[in-house]
Amino acid sequence: MTLNAQVEAKITVAGMNFAQVSLVEDEGSIASSIKLPAGLAGSLTTRGSATAGTITSADHNILDTDKLAIFWEGDTPGSRYNVTVSSHTSTTILFTGGVGDNLPLQDTAVVVGRQYTISESFVGNKVSVLAVQADQRVSVSFEKADGTVELDKDLAAGGLFSYSVSSDLASPFADPTATVEHIDVANGSTVECNFQMGILYNSSTV
Repeated sequence: MTLNAQVEAKITVAGMNFAQVSLVEDEGSIASSIKLPAGLAGSLTTRGSATAGTITSADHNILDTDKLAIFWEGDTPGSRYNVTVSSHTSTTILFTGGVGDNLPLQDTAVVVGRQYTISESFVGNKVSVLAVQADQRVSVSFEKADGTVELDKDLAAGGLFSYSVSSDLASPFADPTATVEHIDVANGSTVECNFQMGILYNSSTV
């Protein structure tokens, strides 16, 4: 069965309006809409290195088995995801590793989001349309089975990441021939987050 996605672009500049609508057709689709629990407010009370430290957060519910994303604002906002919990107490989280920006200065306020996995499989260069958006700040990473990251985004609240073959842009995936096996997402705010993702792809050759 043929499915389709409508891709619209609108630009207003210097009082002039520009618009384009494209209809993209393909055979398979993936749709995901989930509510991500609020992240935890905390502080980077120990900065052991650019990738490891201790976060203090009152009465948190983080477990040693969790994968985390850490977000911060300020003059140089940033984030790290796929962070491993080394150990924890009722008010502290010792962590290491991950992917992303170097950690900020000690005592910087942070938000800790538990990562949630969306299990979907597709080949990067078979994707015709991709759209990701959330009403709060989120981290999203598209990964191979071994954890290799093919595409990652730190999206601001309301921010949209999109790709379409109707544009002149190359595939956004690091290795377009690789198979993405899962997508990890985490909430970078202290309120509940509505996350949605839509993909149109060639399912006959995935």
